[in-house]
Amino acid sequence: MHNNKNVSQRQFLQSASSLSGIAYLRLSGPALATVTQAACAAKQDFASYRVLGSVEAADQIKAAAAAGNI
Repeated sequence: MHNNKNVSQRQFLQSASSLSGIAYLRLSGPALATVTQAACAAKQDFASYRVLGSVEAADQIKAAAAAGNI
């Protein structure tokens, strides 16, 4: 343990950043597990993903702009 009277600013900042990193991981862990499960389920179900080429993407953007969605 550190003696509180002799803690430097650098030691304090290092400890605080370590604790905030641990807290972030602890809070984001369940969300990460959920996303991972969903990705694994999609892979197992042979879910297909569609990737647009540059021509299709341009057409989609033009259509959205014409419809007033952009």
